[in-house]
Parts: sequence; C-alpha cells; structure tokens
Amino acid sequence: MMFKIYSNILIIITLFYGFIPFTVASSDCDTLSSFYSYLKGSLLEDFLLYKDCCNVVGITCNSSGYVTNIEIKNFENSDADFKTAIKVATGFTHLESLILTNNKSKNGVILPDEIGNFKKIKILNISSNKAEKDSVSTIPESIGDLETLEELDLSKNNLSGSIPNNIANLKNLKQLNLNGNSLSGTLPYTMKDLSNLQRLNLNGNDELKGYAPLLEHGHYCNYSGTNLCHLKSDDCSSGISGCTIQEIQMTNKENGAPEISTYESEVCENGDKTKTTAGGGIALLIFFLIMGYCFYRCCCRCCDCDRPTFSSKQFQTVNVNVNNTNNNSDNNPIPVITTTPVTTTTTATTATTVPPAAYIPPAVTNNTYIYGSVNNGSIINNNGETANQAPPPYTPDPNVSGLYAPPYMPAPAPAPVPVPVVPVQPPYTGYPSAPSAPSEGKF
Repeated sequence: MMFKIYSNILIIITLFYGFIPFTVASSDCDTLSSFYSYLKGSLLEDFLLYKDCCNVVGITCNSSGYVTNIEIKNFENSDADFKTAIKVATGFTHLESLILTNNKSKNGVILPDEIGNFKKIKILNISSNKAEKDSVSTIPESIGDLETLEELDLSKNNLSGSIPNNIANLKNLKQLNLNGNSLSGTLPYTMKDLSNLQRLNLNGNDELKGYAPLLEHGHYCNYSGTNLCHLKSDDCSSGISGCTIQEIQMTNKENGAPEISTYESEVCENGDKTKTTAGGGIALLIFFLIMGYCFYRCCCRCCDCDRPTFSSKQFQTVNVNVNNTNNNSDNNPIPVITTTPVTTTTTATTATTVPPAAYIPPAVTNNTYIYGSVNNGSIINNNGETANQAPPPYTPDPNVSGLYAPPYMPAPAPAPVPVPVVPVQPPYTGYPSAPSAPSEGKF
C-alpha cells in the first residue's frame, strides 16, 4: 500500500517537472507573439507560420526553451511600433541579446523608459534605424539599471540630449558606441568609473564639450567631430586637442565633478594642446614634399630623355687592328678619336659615310694607339705622351678591321698632279722618196 502511494507521488512529481520547460517555452512564445504583433507586416506573417517560436528566423532559444536572442535587421514598415515592442521584450527573463539595426518606420526606434527592466541582457544594439518623419529620442535614465550589460550600441538613432549620469553604473560595460547622434553637454564625471570600458565612440556629436573621461583600460576612443578636449595624462584621445585651464574649470561646473579645481594639473602645454592636429599637419606636409620631389624628378627625366648627357671623359678607347698594304714612307700609326659620349640617355652609333677623296692616308701598323683623356686641351695617349692637338680626321681605310665613326669633316683637297707635256707629232705626209741609184763606175 505504501509503495503504491510513493509510486503515485513520484509519477506526479516527474510529470510536473517534465511539463515545466514546455510551460516556460509557451510563455516565451506568447511574449514573442505579442512582440511581433507590434512590428506587424511580414515579420508577423512569418512568425505565424511556425509552430515552434524557437524556429523563427532571428530567434535563438536555449536548451530549456527560453528565448535568449532576438535579431531583426533591414525591416521596413511604416506601422511598426518599435517603442512598444521593446517594452514587451523586457518580459523575456533570459534574454541576453537584443539587436535591432537598419530598420525603418514612421517614428523610427524610440527607446522606452522601461528599457532598464532587462534582467540578463549583455548585448543591446539598437543602431542605424531611420524614421520617415523627424522624431526625437533621448537616452533614458533607466539605462543605468542594466548591470549585466557588456556592449551598448545606440549609434545613428537621432538621439539628442545629454548622456545620463547613471551610465557609470554599467560596471561590466566594455563597448559604448553613441556616434552619429546629436548628443550635447558635458560627459558625466562618473564615466571615469567605467573600469572595464575598452572602446568608446562619440564621433559626430558636435555639441559635446568639456574634457573626455580618463578611462583606465581605454584602448580605442573616437572623439572626432566633437568639441571635447583631452587631459594631459589621457592616452585615449584620438581626434581632439588638449584642454586649457578654462575648459577644465568650465567642465567641472557642469559634469558633477567634486571640485572646480579637479584635474587642473592636467592642463596641456601649448605643444601638447595641438599635438594631434600639428602632428597630422607635419606628416601631411612631409608627404606632399616627397610627392612634389618625385613629380619633379619624373618631369625632368621625361623632358631630358632626348638630350645626351656627356661625362667628363670626352674620348672613348678604340682598338684598331689594321693591315695596310699601301706604301708610305712615314709608316706611323693612325691615332683614332671618337666623340661618342660614354654615357648617354639614348645611344645610337652609326658609321659616318665620307665621300671618297684622292687622299692616301699614311701606312698603319698593327699597333694599338689609344687616346684616353684630355688634360688642359691636350690629348694624352696610352703611353703618357701629350699631343699638342688632336690628329686630323681621316677617311675610313677599307683595310681597317674595326669601324670607327669620327665626326664628319671634308678631307683636305689633293695636291695638283702635274700633267706631262707630250710633243705633238707632225702629220703624216707619205713615205720618203727612194734614194737615187749610184752612178755607174762609182762605188
């Protein structure tokens, strides 16, 4: 009897606990149904097609059936009410990530005051959402109640107003992105207490002013497009100049600093105040100087490409092997000179054709006679001998084995050749008369 009673109790307990996950999942699915009903349009239609809400696109559930992640991107519907939908989403007790990006509706995405009711949220990304008409939204004070939050991205949502002071309560916050909004005022003094904050992006909020907070573990900071300034010991100060004493005192009056003299020792010197802009300007100047120099060299090279450039050595060594059979009593070597430049941009060496002349050059031997350099107008050969002048240009000898190309000069006129006088013979008048016969008796 007792065994039967305990068996029944055990069965009841098992059934009860067995239905708990189903009951919880049904509760989250009901909440999700309400969430989509405010977004309407194709999202609601797609949701109704699924029997299990955990299979809906953009929805993630854990093993127990609790909704842990909601992601909606690139959705357009004029009638969508994102503000109320976010308020409904705070009813998910195990929700860790809510991502609403690149969506468009009549009023855009307005953050409700109930946004601080998320219990386990770690990632809250409500960014780049557009409105069909001008709408104004602010960052609710309740944002500071999200103690489990690690990543907060509210960029490009047309947010205005100031950053709430209790944002410093987000002790686990690692990334904060508020760029592309219209936030104004000074940054809360208590932001320095965000000890885990590593990335801070405030780019484009041109009405933010005062000094940026000193972040203990800040690795990336973007303050471009703002009127913020950085303190002297701030290592995360991209895009802004150093603070003056007046800027520090003004900030201390508005950001909740304990004293007006707070951070007065963090005044930047003149060099530090402009270190970011001056450094960038110097780097830019150096870059343009280098580019200008390269452009100048390229232009000069292009302009002078057809102009030969002569080196200091005006004559080039030429070896001449000759075999001249002409008879000449001088029997001296012919020195060969070439004015072909040693180094030219474009080299084109062609033998100059000299009109034939009745000039017989002196005999040339097989010796090599080289003119190597010029010293004070005198030509020095390879034997160290100095000639008073360069030898005359000779017409090419057909017996020379190597061709050389001296500059063309007409050969000297040949000496006149005397014409021998030939006596003129008298005209033929016939044979002479025969001699007369001797007289008889006379021998």
